[in-house]
Amino acid sequence: AGIQIAEDIPYEEAKSRVNEIAKRMNEIGSSDVTHPDPATQARLREEYFKLEQDMERFSTALMLTDEYIKEQEDAERRWEEANVEENIVALKQIRRHMPVNVKNMTKTEMMTEPTPNGLILPAKIVKRFKNSNVLMLLRVDPKSIAPQHPSTLSNLRVTGLTLTERRALHAHLKDVGEQWKKKKEEKLTEQKWTWFKSLRDKFKSDLAMYNIHVEKFGPPGNHPYATRSDPDGGCHLIGKQCPLKANMDPDYTGDYGYTEEAEYPVVSVQKADAEDSGAKAIQEAKELAKAKLANARAETLKKHYKGKVRDVALANGACESIDETIDNLESMQTGWIEAIVDGSAVQKKEITAFGDALKDLRMSILAFMERTGMQLSGKKDASKDKPDTRSKLEVGLCCEAVELSYDFLTGIEDRMKELGAKDGRIRSGVKQLRELLKDLEERNTQTVGKLGPPKPAPSRKLKKIAFIKEEVEKKAKAAKAAAEAEAGTTEEEYSAEAPPRPPMGGLMAEIGNRGRGRGGLLSAIAGRKGRGGGGRDDLMSAIAGRKGRGGGGRNDMLSAIAGRGRGGGGRNDLMSAIAGRGRGRDSGGGRNDLMSAIA
Repeated sequence: AGIQIAEDIPYEEAKSRVNEIAKRMNEIGSSDVTHPDPATQARLREEYFKLEQDMERFSTALMLTDEYIKEQEDAERRWEEANVEENIVALKQIRRHMPVNVKNMTKTEMMTEPTPNGLILPAKIVKRFKNSNVLMLLRVDPKSIAPQHPSTLSNLRVTGLTLTERRALHAHLKDVGEQWKKKKEEKLTEQKWTWFKSLRDKFKSDLAMYNIHVEKFGPPGNHPYATRSDPDGGCHLIGKQCPLKANMDPDYTGDYGYTEEAEYPVVSVQKADAEDSGAKAIQEAKELAKAKLANARAETLKKHYKGKVRDVALANGACESIDETIDNLESMQTGWIEAIVDGSAVQKKEITAFGDALKDLRMSILAFMERTGMQLSGKKDASKDKPDTRSKLEVGLCCEAVELSYDFLTGIEDRMKELGAKDGRIRSGVKQLRELLKDLEERNTQTVGKLGPPKPAPSRKLKKIAFIKEEVEKKAKAAKAAAEAEAGTTEEEYSAEAPPRPPMGGLMAEIGNRGRGRGGLLSAIAGRKGRGGGGRDDLMSAIAGRKGRGGGGRNDMLSAIAGRGRGGGGRNDLMSAIAGRGRGRDSGGGRNDLMSAIA
């Protein structure tokens, strides 16, 4: 018993002994070796047992030598260098098929909206990106991936990837993996390093099998297949059993116009300044609340699973998946209702979106059911169910997801009735989901009963259809009122905010017909009477030298220029007016300085 201390054995000796022991162990076969002679059999089994102990002793000593560590580092570097070009090519190939904001696009949008070069993405590739969601990391900045929680990474689907996809992921995550490796002494970072290492090891394994197959039967383009007439004429593997065919499903050799460069969605973060202290406080409060919630969850899960790291990580990932499902349901319903309210909803697109949403929700619900230990394959049999080990926290979140899912399905049914549309797939999908939700709801109730009081507290206020519709309609009305108010602003409303004018009124006041002594310029041009005492005739009449109806004499414009006009109270030489010699007051019969009028 106790910890075995590794011996300080020279590199060459340790390496030689490991090779000798491995050779002898292969000769014996296994620890359960059989032999006709019982004595020989016992001797071989005892020898094998001692060989296992020696192998552990020498291999441990070997791995601690500086020579071995350098040898492994050199081998790793050579492998990276040998594959770096092809890995980058694979990364660019997939990015040419992947929108920059792929994470925020629905399947329907990706399959209906034209790509930058006017093509439409094949449904197979769209479903691939959404189902094997680890691929969407190719459009996430590695700097944003590095600090993510390990449970977020471990919940990404990584099975069934092609060699091209694994090449691309390795090229994208290689530098992040090195960062995690350097800090793997930290528990959470060690989990992320382990996740990356498993991806890399699987990539290495698939690549080795691919290369062996290519060496035996030829590369792409020169890879003959066996036929009945010539069974030994080439590769005898059928369909996706052949590594080359498997790697071409889906085929990324095309070009759909999306950038192949390391371009990621722009996340705009408004920097709060001294004038935006309120927004800064709100943002800080949200971040603090989120951090507190994450810490509280972690502590709760640790207590429930008694510190078992793997179980805690899986439970934490499940809780985050439930949160994400609830967020997605609320977001989809909000988008649909907004489109209905603003009149941009299109029936065909709505129905397609409903179908995609039901498929995604079904996958989520099945994942939640799997966490409960329910038997999902074959005929339903409660006796085959495994114990439900979930915590009260996870069960509570699951109950919320079930509640919102029911509301989500009701919303789809109601909308289909409004449209008068009949779709067998939608109807069948809703029916199947209701049955799954019923089973999950019953399982949740049983588990809550076993865990005992108190019942799980709600984690949030769920945004159901009625609430979302009310909020969307309020915003629409407010926006409409604001637009009408802005469009209906009159000149008087603007002038009401202007500073007080001088008694005589400036030139703009004269033009605007707001002077108190005489009619406005526009009124004069239009031939209308001024509103002051002793108004004048229209401008054309004045130019023509006709009699005005002012206070007491002729008002020929040319006479006025010549200084002969006899308006109501004396001479009105235009040049004098311009020179500022008028002595009249603000009344119908006085004189006024032109410069004063302009001022």
